[in-house]
Amino acid sequence: MSGFKTWIVDNVVGPVESKLLHPHVSQDRRRDRALELISDDITPQQSIRDIYQRFPDVFRRTAVREKLYKRMHLYCKGNYDVKAQEMFDVILRDSPGAIRILHELLCKTSALLFFNNKELYRFTDDNLPRMYKELTDEQKVTFAPKVLQTHGILLDALKESLRTKELCRIAVNCHGQALEYVPTKWKTKKLMKLAVQRSSYALQYVDSKYQLEMTPFAYKKGGKAMLNKKWFRVLFNKLTPRQKKMLLK
Repeated sequence: MSGFKTWIVDNVVGPVESKLLHPHVSQDRRRDRALELISDDITPQQSIRDIYQRFPDVFRRTAVREKLYKRMHLYCKGNYDVKAQEMFDVILRDSPGAIRILHELLCKTSALLFFNNKELYRFTDDNLPRMYKELTDEQKVTFAPKVLQTHGILLDALKESLRTKELCRIAVNCHGQALEYVPTKWKTKKLMKLAVQRSSYALQYVDSKYQLEMTPFAYKKGGKAMLNKKWFRVLFNKLTPRQKKMLLK
């Protein structure tokens, strides 16, 4: 009987309302029907499947998103990351098209989902740094090789004891200023030179015994604007007249 009622609403009532009612009123009716499909006795993945099949456009309505997020949060409580992944796997199987629309809610429910699933991971996501910092130390290490390739400065999010030689190389190769967070034991001359090649400002974090040697590299990378930095001018003025002339010409 419920299936027949659903069919009537979707195929008779809904189309009639869309023609006779003001668009806003018709859309509100669809929103209200979607809200009825989100409840504590229905899993969020089932709600998402039903709503996506019947009213996919209402996923963008604030009331629907807020209620759905609360239900997802409650559903995952207790064994958060495991339950969130189980929920995501069902959504991916039954309603893959909804993932793009619900990307923000899914990642907000569990940061681990973002890093653990290629359907959600976007290195351009503005929230990536925040979500990475929400991970456990073990999870950070697991995803560090991928994350540091595009967000090298997030080396700082790892405990110093977890910053391996290879992770430091990846981070500095992406973002020269990540050199600031490289443990002393991994700060080789080769790595420091790479850092300056990637960012002239990394010169600040080069060991003092190599700074003057690498100052010309930093100037070539950053240009005359580097002379606006007091710390750089101090180093630049220590160069020989010939070196200065070669750089300034």
